[in-house]
Amino acid sequence: MVINGKVGDGSAMHTLVLVTDSGETLQVSIDDATKINCPNGLFIGEKVSVDVPLVATSITSV
Repeated sequence: MVINGKVGDGSAMHTLVLVTDSGETLQVSIDDATKINCPNGLFIGEKVSVDVPLVATSITSV
């Protein structure tokens, strides 16, 4: 499943705050094994697409 949105305030090295196109705010944990195609890093407000596997081990509301 692909979720489209923008990088939100509070994103850091291993955490992506994603403000979806529908206005929801999601906090995504990023581990060292995760492939990221962002050679220049992520910037607040930048449009991104996140490919999320359909297996959830933990869901936390923000």
